[in-house]
Parts: sequence; structure tokens; C-alpha cells
Amino acid sequence: MRPRYLRDAMVSMRLSVQVTSASDPAGGLQGGHRARADPFYPTAEMHASAAGRACATAKLKPAYTRLPPEVAVGKINLVRVILGGLLAGLVIIVGESTLHLGLLAERMELAYRELNLPPTDRGAAAVFVGLGVIFGVLIVWLYAAVRPRFGPGPKTAVLTAFLVWLFAVLWPTLTSGLIGLFDADLLVFLAIWGLFEILIATLAGAWLYQEAA
Repeated sequence: MRPRYLRDAMVSMRLSVQVTSASDPAGGLQGGHRARADPFYPTAEMHASAAGRACATAKLKPAYTRLPPEVAVGKINLVRVILGGLLAGLVIIVGESTLHLGLLAERMELAYRELNLPPTDRGAAAVFVGLGVIFGVLIVWLYAAVRPRFGPGPKTAVLTAFLVWLFAVLWPTLTSGLIGLFDADLLVFLAIWGLFEILIATLAGAWLYQEAA
């Protein structure tokens, strides 16, 4: 099989011969006969097809572009995740303490008494504090995981907070309402409070988080 560069050279030479033969009345018939007899003799259709393939090949060349630093996927900064998680956990602990020990203290105590549940002691309070910190770290880690896809900033933090609220607050609240543990108005208040609590916690943790250099 002939190399491609030899075929291209032969095509160019035969094209020049075809042009010369067409301009010579004596050799026009011979040139036309040669063009019909030689399968490698180029025609106008062949040149048009070759030009089209060349243009298509040029368009299909990949353009290698470098993503901006804020969009390029990088490693999660675990130190910043922990720091942002501590801040988010602090917001959650303050919010839950204000809710259960202040605003709804009497009503929650009455609800626990109706369910024959013991009141919250210091050991349970310590467990809740620890869970709040862990929850805050998980929220910031989730924000860091989706940050390269949706971009840094409050918009991604709000999206992360909404997803966390759906699975961590709304779903358990609906389950408690379906089995009749608490009154409907109390559950609605808890769901709304949880939405703003997680939203503020996520925004605070995202504000402190930065990608590793």
C-alpha cells in the first residue's frame, strides 16, 4: 500500500496534468480517457470530499483548556473541614439548646412525660453536644465535596443545607408525625427551626472553608 504522502504527491501531479490536457485541444480526449481509465486519477468530487474531510478533522481536534482554580477539582482541605465543622457544630448546639432548654422547655418536658421518657440528664446533654460537633463536620465535608461541581459560595452552601435538612430534619419529623409521637403544630415548628438552624450552620462553616493550595 502506498504511503499517504506519495499518494498526495501523485494526486497533485495528476491534477496538473489534467489541467494541462484540458487546455490542449489535441490532448483533451486522451486526458478525458485517462481520467476514466485511471482509478487513482482525481476528480472534482474527490477533491471536494478530501477538503470536507480535512475541515472535519480540523474541527474535531480537542481543545485542551485549563479550568480556573476555583472550578478545578482539588483535594479536600481536612483541616478547614474540621475548623468549619466546629463552627457549624457550635451554631447547631446553640440552636438546639435555645430550642429545647428555652423556647420549648415546658412543652418538650410534657411531651416526654406523656411518652414515659425520662428527662434529659447531663450525660445525654454531653452526647448531644458531641453529636452536634460531628454533625457540623459532616455538613462542611459535604459542602467541600460538592463545591467543585457547583462552585464555591453561598449558593452551594444553601443547596447543601437544604439537602441535609431534607434527610436529617424533615424526614424524621414526618416519621414522628405519622406514628403520632408529637402534635402536628410542634412538628411544623421543629422543622422550620431546623431549616434555619442548618442553613446558618452551613453558611458559617462554608465561610470558613477553603481549598488546599
